[in-house]
Amino acid sequence: MENTKRERFSIVETRDGLVTEFGPMPDPSATGSLPPLMFTRIQILEPRIFDYIPRGVFSHSTNPCLSQAIAKGERIAAHVADGRWYELSTLRRYLDISSALLEAQGRDVFAGENVTN
Repeated sequence: MENTKRERFSIVETRDGLVTEFGPMPDPSATGSLPPLMFTRIQILEPRIFDYIPRGVFSHSTNPCLSQAIAKGERIAAHVADGRWYELSTLRRYLDISSALLEAQGRDVFAGENVTN
């Protein structure tokens, strides 16, 4: 998906339906160029991909794991979506987006006792 706001999500490069590499976080001040694609991670993994994950230390599945797999010839398929996308990594974001979507549909938002905004 295009990262039009250049938010802090790993840049992903694709070609012919495959991931070719992962880049750094985008520069939010960049203007005049096409927005980068962001890797939003819906993953279906073959068991062998776990061979690229270091043991005993924290590791993301993108870098260096998938980058090493690509360098060794593994094919990582990509689907570039162009629909709406919402980042829901915190409870606050989930609640805010849920409320906004309900309100956009003209539906009422109800909250129980002692709920604060």
